[in-house]
Amino acid sequence: MDEPKRGTKIYIGEQDIYLWLHGNPHLVWPELVTAAEELLYTKQNEVLAFQVENRVEKKKGLFDLFVRKSEVHDTLSKAMVWAEDYEEYELCQRIKNLEDYLKKKKML
Repeated sequence: MDEPKRGTKIYIGEQDIYLWLHGNPHLVWPELVTAAEELLYTKQNEVLAFQVENRVEKKKGLFDLFVRKSEVHDTLSKAMVWAEDYEEYELCQRIKNLEDYLKKKKML
């Protein structure tokens, strides 16, 4: 596992957070998979994947995106669908490795 990227913060200006997340899955899913790796391999219950900061009408917004142990299967399943659709095979392999790890640990 690569070293986790601590403190990843993305500034999106005046863009809407939900529209930005929907329009940038190529940034979102790899970060979530990296956080899932850290979560599982370090046996934590919750890991901060990254933060998204925006500014709307002169008000600062800060959104934290977490991966939680209780929801990791759903996160990996959705990440796999995206990775297969966009032919991100390296990411598919990382997800498959995590799913195998979960099966081995009987967490899936």
